Amino acid sequence: MNKKLIVFIFMGLFGTVWAWWIHDQNSNFLQQGQKDKTHQGMVQTADDASYIIPAQNFEKYGVWKDGSTGLSSYMQRPPGMGLINLVLIKIFKEDFFGAHQWIALVFHFFALVAFACTVSRVMFFRITVLLQALYALVPCFWGYLSYHLTESITPSILVFLMYGYVRYDIHKKAGWLMYQSLIVSILLLVRPQLALFILPFIYFLIGFIRKFSVSKFVFAFAAFSIAFAGVSIWQVRNATIANILHAEKWAGIHPIYSVTNASQYRPIHRSLGELFKIWEHNSATFHGITTLLFTKALSNDEIDSTFTRRLVHELNFRNCKGLEEETLFQLFFRYQEALHESRNEYILNRPFSGETRAEEKARKDIDQLASKLKRQNIFLCYVKTPFRSAVFMFTKSQLNLKIFQIKYRGYWWMEGLRYFCIVMILSISLLSLAYIFKPKEQLYFLLAISFLLYLFYLFFIQKMNEERYLMPLLPILLITGTRFVYKIYEKNRTV
Repeated sequence: MNKKLIVFIFMGLFGTVWAWWIHDQNSNFLQQGQKDKTHQGMVQTADDASYIIPAQNFEKYGVWKDGSTGLSSYMQRPPGMGLINLVLIKIFKEDFFGAHQWIALVFHFFALVAFACTVSRVMFFRITVLLQALYALVPCFWGYLSYHLTESITPSILVFLMYGYVRYDIHKKAGWLMYQSLIVSILLLVRPQLALFILPFIYFLIGFIRKFSVSKFVFAFAAFSIAFAGVSIWQVRNATIANILHAEKWAGIHPIYSVTNASQYRPIHRSLGELFKIWEHNSATFHGITTLLFTKALSNDEIDSTFTRRLVHELNFRNCKGLEEETLFQLFFRYQEALHESRNEYILNRPFSGETRAEEKARKDIDQLASKLKRQNIFLCYVKTPFRSAVFMFTKSQLNLKIFQIKYRGYWWMEGLRYFCIVMILSISLLSLAYIFKPKEQLYFLLAISFLLYLFYLFFIQKMNEERYLMPLLPILLITGTRFVYKIYEKNRTV
């Protein structure tokens, strides 16, 4: 074992212990004031059930399904996180919840080492150690290790993939293509939205078989099959279930919505989302409003129109031309009427066979209004709101732990760390995108294209985002962004 690798492993161990200690401090802080927010050292969120219950049900009953009713209950989340939970349940039984953090920490340790091994192949050793220390010490890179969310492991998975990319880019050995295919298969099962970052894998695979031979073709076909077999099996399974339930023919990569769901996540909710995307960039605002409308419609014998009108009055939509307060109130009220009409089905948690007439009519009216407003508000819909979404994302420090958000907020060093993270994230993002103008550096050019497409998806298609959606990319952006500066320095030094 060479001395450099020993340093990388030591830094990896130190960084893993440091991350565990920070998350432990956060857990202790939450237990003091908000005891219902943690369990076995893990921070609890509303998304936990959709990742955990399918694994628990499969262990008990042999059925992969969460606790809700409808088509989405069989496939609401991709199965990667659930499969990890299933293994933990079999090994640790009731203590599986907290065991997930140790899995995330193991991933984190190997990612720290793989990160350093990757950087050392494209930059000096001292710069490698500095960047590894930055990754290990600054919490914006690993703020979800104590969460049952995909962000607990996806940063590590992307680092593993980046390691495979750089190794193949330098050595062109076929084994690294097979390594990439294994990592891609895991990534697609854990977070399909990050599939944009497999562009280099596809490019390398095509390049590998450019000089055709039967053995190369068989190898490339095997690598391709391994990469996409898991997600393909999952999609075939989902389509089969949808056919059995006489629901949608294809529920999509992220099947939250279905006409069979006995929850607020039905097609009309998706239509409301498209309406809100015209002017709204914060997903918390949208989900807060729709959840209030949903719960109020089902909790009372009659719809409280006064509450609905007040909710509309407080909503910030007035920069949207052609949308009157009364129009929005009528849409919200009719949405609640459609919910109230099916109140018994929701309360008894019975699956729907389709949309009710009132629901379908309200949904079509919402779609029609959204289409009209998009034509009347082209600048707002396609420029201003995406820009606000980008500003929202890139002005977040990714210091999500409550000890940073609450306990230490206002301390000079905390504010310094916050601004340092914001500036660093913005800088490495812009520097990584600069590779778009360097198509000859194929790997980094493709990663820049992947990043640009991902940003386009977030800001122009999804629009209403959570800040954590950017966090998994930060380690590889740190590599590509720093390398861009390093290459400029190296070029000037040799002149």
